[in-house]
Amino acid sequence: MIFTKRKKRILRLIIREYIKKAEAVSSGFLKKNYNLGISAPTIRIEMRELAEAGYLLQPYTSGGRIPTDKGYRFFVDDLLERNLSDFIDEKFLKKFEEKELKDPFKFIQWVTKILAITSSNFVISYLLEKDFFWKEGYREVFKEPEFRNSDFCFNFIKMIGDFEKEIRNFREEEFLTTEIFIGQENLLLGAQDFSTMISQYHFPKNQHGFISILGPKRMAYGKNIKLINSALKLLKSH
Repeated sequence: MIFTKRKKRILRLIIREYIKKAEAVSSGFLKKNYNLGISAPTIRIEMRELAEAGYLLQPYTSGGRIPTDKGYRFFVDDLLERNLSDFIDEKFLKKFEEKELKDPFKFIQWVTKILAITSSNFVISYLLEKDFFWKEGYREVFKEPEFRNSDFCFNFIKMIGDFEKEIRNFREEEFLTTEIFIGQENLLLGAQDFSTMISQYHFPKNQHGFISILGPKRMAYGKNIKLINSALKLLKSH
């Protein structure tokens, strides 16, 4: 398959719409809502070729398409090529303008909580020297439609437990920049339905740890990259 600009645009639109609505995206929807300059049958051909190349999946015979792990990976890599690592969420930072928490532990706890609320995902912060965890976001992430499935809930809770055990084995030189693991890329077995973002954070006096966003693969990657960058900036400056 030749990965044309048109195919890339169609793939981006499908992933954005699926992230937003958690519903398979049809060629008719794209034709109606976006000026692609091509007919619905041509859009269907492009979508079929993207599916054959492994970027999209058709969950139902007569339905639209949803992204695969390979599709999400294209989407995330495409975002990172735009230097999102330098982007900051100013609204997130403003939430801390009036917070004067001199206790670093309380500050990490507060950042973790606001990050979970703003991202609508689950957040784990870990201080390496103290072997201490902060966890926030059960209420937020369980509102996502994927969690209506009991098996999905069970697997997510199990992943959190496994992640806590694994994070203790992370080395200091790991995750100097934010790493994003999608589906089968995850470091843990049984986490193929989820995505994780992991990065190091640093405090004065050589204290450091890891901060992570965990959620369904259908997470708002662009938004969450900006949020975790903002959280890292706050923790570094505190």
